[in-house]
Amino acid sequence: MKRKVVILVSSISLLTAAIFIVGLTRYQSRQTKKSNQANYFPVTDLLSLDHNVYSTRPLADSALYKLIVIFDPDCDHCQYEIAQLTKARSRLTAASCLFISPKPVEELGRFEKMRIDSGNPAIRIFEIKPDQWLRLFKGNPLPDIYLYGPNNALIKNFWGETPAEVIIQAINQ
Repeated sequence: MKRKVVILVSSISLLTAAIFIVGLTRYQSRQTKKSNQANYFPVTDLLSLDHNVYSTRPLADSALYKLIVIFDPDCDHCQYEIAQLTKARSRLTAASCLFISPKPVEELGRFEKMRIDSGNPAIRIFEIKPDQWLRLFKGNPLPDIYLYGPNNALIKNFWGETPAEVIIQAINQ
């Protein structure tokens, strides 16, 4: 009888360990996929505030660093992030900045008038279609910031509020 109990307990322990290992492997696989997303600057079409289609192709061909900030105009963290980057813009001259949101252009236009130095030509806001956002950037939590080098390779991905100084340091490394 004791032997049957020991075999049963051992079997349950092995089964539990196997389930845990399979689950951990799947979780790590998903994390690897998540960290490998948008490894290269995406060449895509975006909608500008004046309803013109903007291609990122010329930017991909440039020798500048590229900074993509994906934001939600209703998010306090995103508003803070954009305000900090706008203030630090004079120190971000080596980077071309795109502020992209899956929100409609009309809402982004109201946001620009209320919150951003819209006279600054370096600050460009675009709508990205929700399906493009999910395909290219996997719908990460916002603000989601991608820094690409002159060779279009991803240098760093920042999630959440990130001090502008940290981004500037990443460019200057």
